[in-house]
Amino acid sequence: MRRGATAPSGMTLLLAVLLLGGPLPAAAQQAQPAAGAATRAGGDEPIEITSDKLVLEQNQRIATFTGNVDAIQGDTTLRTDLLRVFYTSEEERQATGSTQTVRLLEAEGNVLIIQPGETAEGKTGSYDLAAGKMVLLGDVVLTRGKNVVKGDRLDVDRNTGVSVVTVDKGAGTLGRSQRVRALFVPEPKPATP
Repeated sequence: MRRGATAPSGMTLLLAVLLLGGPLPAAAQQAQPAAGAATRAGGDEPIEITSDKLVLEQNQRIATFTGNVDAIQGDTTLRTDLLRVFYTSEEERQATGSTQTVRLLEAEGNVLIIQPGETAEGKTGSYDLAAGKMVLLGDVVLTRGKNVVKGDRLDVDRNTGVSVVTVDKGAGTLGRSQRVRALFVPEPKPATP
């Protein structure tokens, strides 16, 4: 594992929101085979962030991890070239009565979220914690086992449990068809004795 700077203790909890969350409803999981990878992970386990460099801008409340960024919690890993964590001050939390430390996460370059048996990847991603909305953009590929969904954009609304994969008709990257592509491979039936 690459070693580098680790997140300040207050921010590791905030980053957990990207890696935490509940699984999507069963119907959404079937329709979007790896949307669960983008929205859930397990428990209250610690998060370890490693990168080649960490720049902490206290006055702007931004932590920027760059170079071979790995954020690991339990069996979930987020890999990217750059991860920005926008966090709130203690005064802001007291004024609003919120316990939310992190308000926005932005990942740029080779975004990959990995969980056992499933992945979600794209070029960039963002997660607005207050709104409960995540967006993954650019050559989006979702996989769960042998099932694959491809598009240009994945929108996940954690409040409603709805995930939507779309393509950009004008500048899409999926070739001439410019349509969402999905491959669902049926599970083999177990042999009966």
